[in-house]
Amino acid sequence: MVILDRPNIELLYKGTKVTVNFDKKDAPSIVNLFGGLKVGEEYDISFKKRGKRSLNANNYHWSLCEQMAKILKTSKYAVHNQLMIDYGTDWIDEDGNQIYVLMKDNDRYLSKETEHYRPTDATEDRKGTIYRWFVLLLPSHLMDPKEMADLIDGTINEAKELGIDTRTPDEIERMKALWQTERI
Repeated sequence: MVILDRPNIELLYKGTKVTVNFDKKDAPSIVNLFGGLKVGEEYDISFKKRGKRSLNANNYHWSLCEQMAKILKTSKYAVHNQLMIDYGTDWIDEDGNQIYVLMKDNDRYLSKETEHYRPTDATEDRKGTIYRWFVLLLPSHLMDPKEMADLIDGTINEAKELGIDTRTPDEIERMKALWQTERI
């Protein structure tokens, strides 16, 4: 069982130079995050500005989530999280392990905006409060083309069941194909 560890990272901006500072205790997490870095070494990291995207698979997914949320009278995040549970991908760490998180046993995980969880059957009673183990799910913007295609197909099927008009199969396939090229 692996618990996601979030290092405290501080960014200092000076002109066009950005310095990333973090506590020494967080160094192992930073090394894991970027893979292959050596603690104590200095690195230059470059960023490339991405061109403006047209409607892509992820945007289309969110568009359908918004339409579904209106019909279901809930939030787009609740719809998105349920779709992630049904059609998403478990986040696997660099050692091939699922990442588990222990949280109070309620439905607040469905309203999370940036993190997505799939509940398991495993619960714990801690001093009268019930906690549940959740599997951390891979965010849609990090999915590979196959994973994103599964999420899009599931989203489209759910949208159609609610009577929402969807794009043509050709348009959908084009969006899925662009998913890989837009991520490079």
